[in-house]
Amino acid sequence: MKTKIYFLAIALSICIPRATAQTWQLVGTQGFSPPVTQYSLTSIALDHNGTPYVAYADATSSDKITVMKFNGVSWVLVGNANFSAGQGYDVSIAIDTNNLPYVAYGDAGNLSHTTVMKFNGTNWVSLGGSFPTISNNVDDILFVCGQMYVCGSLTTASGNTVNSIARWDGSSWYNLGSGLLNNTLPSTFATSMAAVGDDLYTGGNFLTSGDKPASNFAHYKIEGFPEVSIASASGNICK
Repeated sequence: MKTKIYFLAIALSICIPRATAQTWQLVGTQGFSPPVTQYSLTSIALDHNGTPYVAYADATSSDKITVMKFNGVSWVLVGNANFSAGQGYDVSIAIDTNNLPYVAYGDAGNLSHTTVMKFNGTNWVSLGGSFPTISNNVDDILFVCGQMYVCGSLTTASGNTVNSIARWDGSSWYNLGSGLLNNTLPSTFATSMAAVGDDLYTGGNFLTSGDKPASNFAHYKIEGFPEVSIASASGNICK
């Protein structure tokens, strides 16, 4: 499948590079969204058909979260606009194996707790579970082998200690072993994830993954559901 690279800017415009001249080409109309919140993240993901989705906080509607997708001709809303309870921030979007989008964001309308919602084909609905402290920001969300993972400055989720990374099993949140830890610095967090097959990689501010040293980089081998074994690396990948 031909790879496309997408670029995001405020107000939103999406571009791809031409294969020959390597110049940027607009995807749809430039500035298709309302103004987005200046200091909030905007997130982009592709479904399994290559359709781009973007999630952003709408500065014209109290910074509430909106998701749009490109239908091949123009950018269209996915469900209702401004569906978060209050001001949203640090939004991240991912697409599941059924091409349904999920978003995670901090919600000022929910005591600044992290909220995860999914689009069921008609409406945005709460995924369930919670991250019950303000410090529990989610910075990235990703599907690997049909399972959903989130990372950030997490400490607990659904009553379980998760330490910066967590897995959703369809009804509740669970840890990946003892998670990602950093006992020598004031804060521990994971900022991003990527996957190749059933290998999950994450980077951030941590020194250990499980009981192994991991200098800001860790590798998880997703061997099956619900069992997850942990491996980690310091500067290189190990299994």
